Amino acid sequence: MRSSGPRGITMLKTCGHTFCFSCLSTFIQNARQSRRNRRRNLKCMLCRAPFTQSEVLPLKMNLNPIVQAIEHLEKSIEGHANIKEENINFKMQNDSLKARMVELKMKTERNHNI
Repeated sequence: MRSSGPRGITMLKTCGHTFCFSCLSTFIQNARQSRRNRRRNLKCMLCRAPFTQSEVLPLKMNLNPIVQAIEHLEKSIEGHANIKEENINFKMQNDSLKARMVELKMKTERNHNI
């Protein structure tokens, strides 16, 4: 089984399911080390279809741009959430300050009427 790159994708010829190369390699290695699976075919982790190591096909696809786009999107969402949280905190502080000003104004007006 050959990798299609550092973050390559592999496809099972029997069922068409795709997996990360290193994840599938680890799965196969662990299955082969397990005593009861030595003689049996491997089974797809999703649909349990049997497959052999020769039926694992590397897909010529570089996932780096996809992974980078997802990481960028996650950071962007985190940043947006932080800004939103800061705005909410500011609004709450501002509302609290307004309430305190109204309270002081009412006290001042009461004191002037006496």
